[in-house]
Amino acid sequence: MAIVFRQTAGGGQYDCHPETSRRDRSMSRLFSSDSSSKSDHDAPPFLAQFQNAQLHYPSRSREQHQQQEAKSGLNWTIYPAGTGGHLLLGRNGSGKSLLGAALAHYDHQHASTTTTLERINDNKTNPFVSKGSFRTDQPWYSNTVASVSFASHHDLLKQASQQVEEGGPPMTAYKAITGSQGGLLTKAAQYLVVRFGLYALLHRTVSTLSTGEIRKVLLVRALAQRPRLLLLDNALDGLDVASREKLQTLISQLIRGFRPDMLVQGVSAHATAHTQVVFMTHRPEEIVDELEHVSVVVSENGASPRVESGARDGRSGTELMELLESSESTNDSSLRPLPSLDEIQNWWNMDCSSHQTTTTTVHLHDKSPLVRLENFSMMVPQPDENGDTLHVSNNHEPQPPKQFLLQNIDWTVQPGEHWLVAGGNGAGKSTLSRILAQYLDPTLTTTRGHVQVLSSQHSEEYRENATRRHQRQRSQVGWVSTEWHMATVSDPERSRITAWNMIRERCDSDRVAQQMAQWLGLMDDTVLSQPGEEQILIHRPFAQLSQGQQKMVLLCAALASRPPLLVLDEPCQGLDVGNRTRLLQMVERLCQHSSVVPTTRRRHPEMSLIYITHHHQEEVQPYLPSISKVIHLADGQAIFQGSRDAYFDSFVAGEQQRNDHDTISR
Repeated sequence: MAIVFRQTAGGGQYDCHPETSRRDRSMSRLFSSDSSSKSDHDAPPFLAQFQNAQLHYPSRSREQHQQQEAKSGLNWTIYPAGTGGHLLLGRNGSGKSLLGAALAHYDHQHASTTTTLERINDNKTNPFVSKGSFRTDQPWYSNTVASVSFASHHDLLKQASQQVEEGGPPMTAYKAITGSQGGLLTKAAQYLVVRFGLYALLHRTVSTLSTGEIRKVLLVRALAQRPRLLLLDNALDGLDVASREKLQTLISQLIRGFRPDMLVQGVSAHATAHTQVVFMTHRPEEIVDELEHVSVVVSENGASPRVESGARDGRSGTELMELLESSESTNDSSLRPLPSLDEIQNWWNMDCSSHQTTTTTVHLHDKSPLVRLENFSMMVPQPDENGDTLHVSNNHEPQPPKQFLLQNIDWTVQPGEHWLVAGGNGAGKSTLSRILAQYLDPTLTTTRGHVQVLSSQHSEEYRENATRRHQRQRSQVGWVSTEWHMATVSDPERSRITAWNMIRERCDSDRVAQQMAQWLGLMDDTVLSQPGEEQILIHRPFAQLSQGQQKMVLLCAALASRPPLLVLDEPCQGLDVGNRTRLLQMVERLCQHSSVVPTTRRRHPEMSLIYITHHHQEEVQPYLPSISKVIHLADGQAIFQGSRDAYFDSFVAGEQQRNDHDTISR
């Protein structure tokens, strides 16, 4: 049941309709003191305001817009800096990113000519607004709004790729921050580069950076331009623990205003007092105290989103997320019973072909390793751009570039083993993920040593074209990563096919694909295909799904392929609590079954798992007890290989003590 609210005559209180459930009523407690209910003469000035707005993506047809219009328009006010930051919550597919895209839109044609202090954007000036209005307190320009999101990450990679295709030099992190015109880093940018540890990476091409490193580049670029509005849409995704803590501190300081002793990097107090923050996340531990205005985005059957807003009233991030989940989870797949081990066994053997028997099953008596790296190193060639990093500092020459992505790695993965790959940003995890998926371009790197993935040798794998790599991956390696997600979105042909066909192409059976989709809850969600008719979500084009919904489709496709090697590189990025919980439960159940000694002669799923994450405390420790081995990377080297218990009991504890000692020393 959808959430239905009605504002009472007294203002500020929200009353549920009689047909709403007890869980819906719990959400109404979140909005007991909505500041937007004040009378017009008492209301504070606004930075931006939606009034009875209907939102849509411009790329969709007019018929789709009409089919997906909500019964009531969206009303949402963003207050200026200095009044507390804005927290925007909502489940996958609710419309948060659409709302952010409408906010971040910059109208080049009208913004430079308007003379009014209050500009009204309707469907003629803001393509994301089909009805109603979007008002701003003054004209917005290209640097008024900055955003860090999945979309901005994707746009940067696309821009870097196009630059090479047009015959230009590869884009470096330095050029990504300063822009195509180059020039000096501002004092603010230099401060942020050092704070996020990017100085040694400025010479590196964007294509060789990890997901977390690219997020840092985007954050530096956004923060350095000192926008009036900063949109952070799952901006902490891909960051290691230390980087998340640094960014959270910066967000708190940005909302409060920096103290005088924090302004040594050349940022004036006047400038910092004029940036408002809209923060979107699915993780309660990321919510800082300074986010005082809470809004929940709701969308019924894929219609235009609406927003319910109110004051935070001192609630913790965990309390806010629990209220959201308890009130809005009408089709929460995490509440479904998990399949039994017998059901997993039947599914694994369902509609098996002789090809699958030889390519997706590793027999118990075959002890040859799935993955073997022997003294393996991978290096980035020296950059040949004309002095990109010479402008980093006015007084110092840049340090020699760091060449090694991986260095002298010895690592073996046996059939049926379940590994955690840990380490900070830039440690080499993304590079290792690409190697396992055979997804590295040999022209960008040089290697030495030996690597074998399944039965394929390194030299053979990396010199085949992308189509052959994809076909091989389809049958042997189940790989999901942010990089693969973005590559799929960037492919016009693949993004146009339906989500169901994307799942179906990875396995040879409708029944196998449909069963996994049901277990992951993808058959539960529906959208309006036309007035009065609903359509299962996965029957829509992949490009029309939200980031989180797309991620679940890619994960379903990887699991449905029943691979002998499953490589999940930060699989929970962009997933809400319900989808994240269900995914982890499903992966653990598959791992449990692959560890059971078969009692029959039927095929036994001895699936090996490589799980890469910065969130082992939130994901691995509570949800994935079957992971029994850990490799920890630092600066491209394996500094720990051993059991799960030894890692969490000794290594992690020792690292924390060393970090605490370093903090005290500083």
